[in-house]
Amino acid sequence: MHSAECFPADKFCATGEYELAISHNVDDIESDDNLVETQMGQSKISQAHKQEQWFGERCFIRELVNTAEIEAFSLAKTRVEPGVITQLHTLDVHEWYVIQSGFGRMEVDGEAWFDVEPGDVIPIAALVPQRIHNTGDVDLIFACVCLPRFTPEGYTSLE
Repeated sequence: MHSAECFPADKFCATGEYELAISHNVDDIESDDNLVETQMGQSKISQAHKQEQWFGERCFIRELVNTAEIEAFSLAKTRVEPGVITQLHTLDVHEWYVIQSGFGRMEVDGEAWFDVEPGDVIPIAALVPQRIHNTGDVDLIFACVCLPRFTPEGYTSLE
């Protein structure tokens, strides 16, 4: 049994003081293609929709919600091209992959590779090595939810 267990996306997972419920349709979290808005108490934070960017991790990432005003979490959409294996790495935050489309295999914490497909949610504890391989013929697309929010300083390449 690997340390990260896949389970259907309509389940709950918890870590520390946070509890996360994830919908089957992650696209619903985007208000439109130009703006992501988050309501926090009485102040409203609007963040211009960022474009997808290539990262040395060997994937494309589009930040949907990641701002210092919201320390509790971040949300990004990741795209891995066919045949690509992302860089083995760790993060200093808890992370969940929510597979939206495509098929692949994942390695978490040095355990045996396991299959991932649309609807799977893969929880990854902080500081646990991870990588994903797109085994299909089309892009592998998934949401990345981080608690607390992801910062570049928390990324460590293991290659």
